[in-house]
Order: sequence, then C-alpha cells, then structure tokens
Amino acid sequence: MITGAAARISQEVACIDKLISEKGLKISQENTILAGFSSGSLNLLALNACFRDNNPLSWDNDYKANLLWTLTNDKVFKHGGLHLSLLDTAPLRQTLNGFLGQAGFTTLGDLPFQSFVLTLSDQAKTTEWANNFLPTNQKVLDASDLFMASTAIPVVFPWQKIGDTNSSLRNFPGGDFNDGGTQGQFKNFEDTIGAYVLANGPFESIDIISPMRESGTTEEAQLEEGLTRIGIKEFLKDKLSELAAGISFDAFLTFLTNIQAWQSKNGPLAQSITVNIPRLATNYGILDFNNEQAEYTAICQWIDANPTEFAVPLDEFVSSHSTT
Repeated sequence: MITGAAARISQEVACIDKLISEKGLKISQENTILAGFSSGSLNLLALNACFRDNNPLSWDNDYKANLLWTLTNDKVFKHGGLHLSLLDTAPLRQTLNGFLGQAGFTTLGDLPFQSFVLTLSDQAKTTEWANNFLPTNQKVLDASDLFMASTAIPVVFPWQKIGDTNSSLRNFPGGDFNDGGTQGQFKNFEDTIGAYVLANGPFESIDIISPMRESGTTEEAQLEEGLTRIGIKEFLKDKLSELAAGISFDAFLTFLTNIQAWQSKNGPLAQSITVNIPRLATNYGILDFNNEQAEYTAICQWIDANPTEFAVPLDEFVSSHSTT
C-alpha cells in the first residue's frame, strides 16, 4: 500500500528498495497486489512496468535514473492552471505519457499486476478504487487520465476527467477526479482490501509505505512556502488547510488505527503488517521536484542509521506514536 505526497515520491522509492535489500521483500505478478494514490500511484505504475514477468523495464535505469533523477518542477507543472487551480500540469501529462509509452500501457487493464489506483470523485464525493482484476469492468479506463487524476493535488493541480476505450463496459463514475488521498489515507479500504480479505483470506503480509509526514500546520506551511517560492501568492487558504490536514501524520495514524479497528472486528488483514515511514530532522518540500535523487539518498541513509524504526509492526508503531 503506497501512499503519496507529491514531490516526496523518491522517499517511497527508497523505502521500497530498502524493503527489498534489507527485509527480503519479493515483488512479483504471482504474489503481489498493489494499491496506491497520488505520487504513490506513480510508483505503483513503475512497479508494474519494472517487475512484470515479460519485457520488464529497468527499475534502476528506466525509472529511477532516467525519470526520477531527471525530474524537475518544469517537467511537472507550469503557471496558468485551469478552474480554481494554480498550476497547469500539462508537463506532468507529457512526462507520464512518455513512461506509459515506454512501458506499453494504454489502459488500466494493461497493467500486469493486480492493482488498485485511488481517486476522489467530485460527482460521487467518494474515494474510488479503480482496479484491473476484480469483475468490475474498470480495465477500460484510460491509464494516462487515471494516473493524472490520482496525482491531482486539490486546489494546486486541476481536476481531471477519466476517459475509457469502451464506455458500454465502463463501471466507474464519470465527471471530475483528483488526488486519491484527498479524503484521507486509503479511504474506504474496508470496502475494497477488506472485502477482498473476507472473500479470499488474509494476506501473508502488508507493507504500508509512506514518505515522511508532519503536523497539519507544518504541512500547510510547506505548501504555502512552496507556492510562494514558485511565484504564486494567491490561493484558497481554507482549502489548503484542509488538504494539509489530509496528508498530515495524524491522518496517516488515523488510517493505521482504522486498520486495527477493522481487524478487531473481522480478523487479520494479513499475517503481518509493517509500517515504513521515515522521520527526518527536516523534511523536503512537497512541491519541490528538483531534488529527487538527493531525497532518495537521505532516506536510505536514515534507514541505515535507524534500522529499528523501519519496517515496524503495525501495533508497535501505533503504540509508540499515538501520544506524539
């Protein structure tokens, strides 16, 4: 389960690499289901492309070196967004389409891993879990539109429409969509992951992967500073505050306690659940895409220096952080 936080995408990549090298995580089509939103959905996309059975791209070269390490703000956004949004994400669409083309993915159904991609529906006002393997006819959804929607930060980035290749087969709301973490971390997991487990039994393991998160007020200040730094000073402060609360550490902790509550009622989601979230002395800017490789390196160094704070069992993590 890969959460997201815009420019902190490389923090999750570092966590994934360390889970593989230090904890023996094995990622394969046969034994892995992926769920992600926001920048986490882009990492989900890359895992599909680079760990698939047939003709995989290179995780180290095609994704990390050639895409993430070369990422810059101007490959993600420019001024002059649509509607109430502040930024235009046409550059992100171009960057995304380049990787989709390289991977050969056109629709959600082209992804080889069983995958959930989260978006928020403006029409239904719910967090939707698009998937490519349950019998819901969501395979026809346009991949570029879907990943653009999942990464569309409210207020900052414009809402997105999600097209399809066959509307008669589509079983997914229409209208506008934005970031799948807007309402909270993995909102409605009970109706998706929970329902899957009730039908199929618990997973062997669940790894929850997140970039560093801070208090809502700190995250709001980060967003304000990021917007000011790129020359934008006018924004909808109440909406920005709401967004910051949704991506805060408190929101992340609430998601974890919701998992505990579900398990108390229904039994285990998995034989083991680990929480993988770094805690740097100073976090990286949520809208600064210019330092992805340095950010990755910093997280790897933090994990090396704090091995007992990485891959922490769920109950242990909640117990040690519930009063902080």
